[in-house]
Amino acid sequence: MSESSPIIIDQDKCINCFECARVCPTSTLYKRHENLQLAKDAAVRCIGCAHCLAICPVDAITISRYTDASEIIPVSDVKFSPETLLQFLRARRSTRLFKPDPVDKKDLDLLINAARYAPSGHNDQTSEFTVITGERVKEIKNAMIQEIAPVLKSLPDDPAAAAELLKKFLPQASSDVIISMFGLMKELVQVMAEGGRDRLFWDAPALIIIHAKKTSSGFPAALENACLSAAYIMLMAETIGLGTCSMGILIYSLGLSRKVKKLIEIPKDNRALYALVVGKKDLVFRKLVPRNKPKVNYVE
Repeated sequence: MSESSPIIIDQDKCINCFECARVCPTSTLYKRHENLQLAKDAAVRCIGCAHCLAICPVDAITISRYTDASEIIPVSDVKFSPETLLQFLRARRSTRLFKPDPVDKKDLDLLINAARYAPSGHNDQTSEFTVITGERVKEIKNAMIQEIAPVLKSLPDDPAAAAELLKKFLPQASSDVIISMFGLMKELVQVMAEGGRDRLFWDAPALIIIHAKKTSSGFPAALENACLSAAYIMLMAETIGLGTCSMGILIYSLGLSRKVKKLIEIPKDNRALYALVVGKKDLVFRKLVPRNKPKVNYVE
């Protein structure tokens, strides 16, 4: 096994338990004639999922792309009961009342660090992050109002006619969402343009934009990856008393406003896929509340 291999096995430590081969999803490692084998095309085949590293009982495996040994630590014995975890998940709610205090950078770093461990298709880890704080948040909000308000105002009041116009500028999915909220959006943007309550970013002090390279081989799954990254951010935020709220309108506005796109400074070759605001909560929800019963079809 060459030093240039994506996976290096320390033969002096290896006990031939073959657990690594058993969990390898791409058969980069496999058992043959009671010996552990590394595929000849390992450099292409290995997706760096690190299942082999995680399961090896004797630390005999090194993955060349992961050089920080301090990140390899034993799994904690701490377990959550199903009831505790479900209560935590149910208690997370979108926040639209934020304190004006800025979010500490160490807390934002913690959220991004959590997001990088989110699952991703083929372990491509396509999600990249832009974190925006300070006055730039207000600049983006003002640009959205200045550029989107006239567009919304100029659209016909008839939703069907407005939809036909929007389809010329936006993808079908985006225009459909905007049309579904057409009346509300026109109202809230107009109110904000006149100095009313911030119903775009809810006065949150920080924005996180999740984006991905359009040329990446993993881009077809990048939106799903971004959603999972966002979920990890939301859940980690709850543990440190921060609130979050998804900002689909910001993603849609990027298709309408060059100024907003410039202010966000996403790399030219990337596409914004998910946005959320972050801040310290200025409220306490007191109860867990119902949701619709799931529609489930079990097939045997």
